[in-house]
Formats: sequence, C-alpha cells, structure tokens
Amino acid sequence: MRIQTSPDSHKQSEMLRLLQKGTVMLFIDSRHKGVSVPENLKNDFQLRLNYDYSYQIADFQVFGDRVEASLSFNHRNYFCVVPFEAVYLMVSHTSQHAVLFLHSVPVEM
Repeated sequence: MRIQTSPDSHKQSEMLRLLQKGTVMLFIDSRHKGVSVPENLKNDFQLRLNYDYSYQIADFQVFGDRVEASLSFNHRNYFCVVPFEAVYLMVSHTSQHAVLFLHSVPVEM
C-alpha cells in the first residue's frame, strides 16, 4: 500500500479524487463533535466507513466540511454525518493508495 500525507485542508479534494477510482474507506474518530453514526459506534476512534458512487446512495454528498450518506448497518440504514475534522485516513480499495492527515490522527494512535 502506498501512503502519502496531505494537509487537512485537502480532505474534500482527496476524497473526490479517490472516489473516481472506486470504493474509499474513511478512518474516523467517531468521538469527534458533529459525527453522527449509530449509537454503538460513537466511541470508536478507529471507525471505518466505506463510500462509493456505485452504491447509488441517493443522499450521498461530499461537502467542503463533511460527508453525508445513509449507510447500512446490520441491514438498517442510518443517515451518517462525518465532519472532515474527524477523518484521519482515506484508503482506495481499488488502487490501495492511502492518504494520511497527520494533524487529525487520534492521540491514542
């Protein structure tokens, strides 16, 4: 796997670039303010969520400050909001290219 670092200000552009290749896994500190995920995942500083245009999620959007989408957890949809401040790593499943955002890595790591 090839890992590059990038400034936090490039999270949106990096996500959009990786999405062009296929599935992107976001590594998230779900304890971060503004993160909305199912209750049982709210205290996970290594939460991983997958996003892909091919999933055809009607409400999937990548904004300048966050990602929103209804994701499936145990066959139930949950509208997730992930501020980019909570994202510290993005990995393309297709290319195995990873982008690390050093200033966002949880202190536990």
